[in-house]
Amino acid sequence: MTDAVAPTLHPITQSELDEVVRLHGLYLAAVPGGKRATLAQYNLSHLKLAGANLAQADLYGACLHGADLTQANLESVNLFGADLRAAKLAKAILAKADLRGSLLRGANLNGADLTEADLREGRRAERDSSGDLKAVEFAALPADGSQATMQAANLTGARMNGFIALQTDFSGATLKNAVLTRASLRGAKFLQADLSGADLREADLRQCNFTGALMQATRLENANTDGAQLAQAVSNAPQGIQLKELERPFEFMLRDHRRWVDTHGAEGAALDLSGVDLRPLVSLSSARLSALKAEKAFFTGLDLFAVELQAAQLSGADLRDCHLHRADMRGARALIADFSGANMAEADISPLQMANGHKLAADFSLARLRHTNLAKAKLSGINLREADLTGADLSGADLRDADLRGAVLESTNMEGAWIEGARLAGASE
Repeated sequence: MTDAVAPTLHPITQSELDEVVRLHGLYLAAVPGGKRATLAQYNLSHLKLAGANLAQADLYGACLHGADLTQANLESVNLFGADLRAAKLAKAILAKADLRGSLLRGANLNGADLTEADLREGRRAERDSSGDLKAVEFAALPADGSQATMQAANLTGARMNGFIALQTDFSGATLKNAVLTRASLRGAKFLQADLSGADLREADLRQCNFTGALMQATRLENANTDGAQLAQAVSNAPQGIQLKELERPFEFMLRDHRRWVDTHGAEGAALDLSGVDLRPLVSLSSARLSALKAEKAFFTGLDLFAVELQAAQLSGADLRDCHLHRADMRGARALIADFSGANMAEADISPLQMANGHKLAADFSLARLRHTNLAKAKLSGINLREADLTGADLSGADLRDADLRGAVLESTNMEGAWIEGARLAGASE
């Protein structure tokens, strides 16, 4: 059997590449004279494509080793078998990109959008030394992202069967419903990552760190978890204090809390659910929970639509993936709470008008709000100091007079947000 011959890469200069990008922009806009970027098997190593719009381009087998693709739009791009080693892809859009058989070793994909991207093994027909296409022989090209950084990346629904990611950092990443069957993930970090519904069957998870990871409905059948840190992951297993361990049935305690709220404390009793695992309740939609104390409680994934949580004490609570659309959280205190992936669109988290004439501002300092939907939320006067809003949607939100000093705003959508009077010193974008 003759050896396969590696394809010859076509050379291209930076100025020539810039012209290709310009014409591709015209093509995407359906402007006469535009031309789709076809850069299959071109040598683009170390060239600059930061912020470029190459959506739907053909980069099959291209060499992008060390290239700068920061914030580039690569949606639905063909990157089959491409060499992206050490490439700069932070905040790049790679949604639905074909990355089968690609090399991503050492690449920076922090904050990148890889929603429904295809990172499976690729198979490519080879040509022999005479140039003839082999009818039967195919080269297996496993996609390899070993030692890459994918912190806070969005890999929702990504197809990663057989993906190699040795010692890769997925901390804070969203991998909801991602398929990672037979993936080689030894030594990878998944700190605070969202793996809800992910399929990790038969994966190599040895020495992986899942501290703080959300792993509800995550499939682990026949996975090798030797040496993996799973004890502090939030799974379907009971967490904290169970509802059955409360002094009285939850329904009675909730009824007494409502009476306590309605009578301004004259009757009933305030509800303290600190450290309690509330997930079995499934829904507390429209519940009246004003002044609730639930520090370090587990609300993860609950339906809290239009819930009343005015002046609630939620510091350290886990509210990841909660449905908080139109929730009333005026004056709530949620320091170090985790709302990552939650839907908080149109929520009211503005100051609460007190009976004595004072206003109680909401305090979400140091909170995690990664990939949280806060579109059109009322956030005036809120304390978001040093909060992590990576990938959050704040479009159309009211942030007037908000305190965002030291907040992380990487890949945060603030289009149409009102920021008059907001303090942004030290915020990182």
